[in-house]
Amino acid sequence: MNSHRTIAAVVLAAAVAYAGNYTWAPISGTSFQEAVNWNPSTGVPGMADNAIFPAGTYGVSFAGTVTNANVTVGPNVDVDFDLGGQTWQLTNAFTFSPGAGTARFSSGTLEVTKTNTEAAHPS
Repeated sequence: MNSHRTIAAVVLAAAVAYAGNYTWAPISGTSFQEAVNWNPSTGVPGMADNAIFPAGTYGVSFAGTVTNANVTVGPNVDVDFDLGGQTWQLTNAFTFSPGAGTARFSSGTLEVTKTNTEAAHPS
């Protein structure tokens, strides 16, 4: 039984060690699943990775279900996420940076496993 826990811990540590940040930098259309639209362009953000959407106005389309750890929408963003009937699952959080603009979602499901909340401050 302890050997199973050790193996699970090693696998989890390896997954965390390879988590990366991928910044949206569309060169070839709007497809989330196209590596050339990301920096680095070595692949698309996966389950342990963070997807970052920097300033700009653009659309992002999905051709399949996607799972990421986190999504950050940077300041001055106006983005349309066309989920194409798919599910975009985030195992951690969807965050807006200070000064963020607008994120719209259509034709699919956004699932955020964890949420960050802040109590309202009286004026």
